[in-house]
Amino acid sequence: MALIASAGLMSCGFHLKGTQETASLSGQNISVQSGAALINIKQRLQQRLKQQGANISTLVDAQHRLVLEQDELNKRVLLRDASGRASEFVLVYTLSATLYSLTDDKALESDDPESSINSAVSANASLSNSKSFSVSEQRSYRFDQQQLIASHHQEQQLLSDMQTAAVEILSRQLGAYLSGTPGIARAD
Repeated sequence: MALIASAGLMSCGFHLKGTQETASLSGQNISVQSGAALINIKQRLQQRLKQQGANISTLVDAQHRLVLEQDELNKRVLLRDASGRASEFVLVYTLSATLYSLTDDKALESDDPESSINSAVSANASLSNSKSFSVSEQRSYRFDQQQLIASHHQEQQLLSDMQTAAVEILSRQLGAYLSGTPGIARAD
């Protein structure tokens, strides 16, 4: 009976979270660069890319350079109580990155990601040699004035969950993009 039920669920397109196929990054040499503010995200992403089969390389050995440009957390009031105080918030976390190919010499000029991010982008009149990625995650939570510490802890846990989800989504997008193209083609 369970076999019939699972076959029925699979045939209608239902899949459990985490069971989807991810594109393999096997053989891809990727250098991940970030500023000091994004070091935690960088480490999580490197670990996830390794799990997908990528070789995390130095800038010199890399086929591709992924620059983590920024992450941003926005907090908005979703609901107010009768006295006008916020009772529910929504958090929106956004992670932005750009993937450069080896042939994009301007993106590979400097080992310092802070200085090379802006110079790489501004030096290229055309960003056809790069691919930008932006991932957003959103969560809402109830805020309890009586339990400020617990509410703060809940917000921090939601932020961590959103960062993990954003890293997962970004790694899947990179895998799909890089497995679909042998490299980032230069448009001359």
